[in-house]
Amino acid sequence: MTVRYTVKQVSGLTGVATDRLRAWERRYGVVEPGRSESRYRLYDDEDVARSAGWPSSSRRARRPPSPPSRSVG
Repeated sequence: MTVRYTVKQVSGLTGVATDRLRAWERRYGVVEPGRSESRYRLYDDEDVARSAGWPSSSRRARRPPSPPSRSVG
């Protein structure tokens, strides 16, 4: 049996806000959760792992590197 998590549970496990998880699903297709009979999003373990790993890699890809620090003297 596959374990299923609600968006609130995934948020608690990954530290990613629920609205951000929904936006990533809609905008980028990071995850494609199943749905319950009442249309709640249901995430599996693979969805949770992708949600947890995606923010750090996307931040690295989008942010330019910081300039080297110079000493003021």
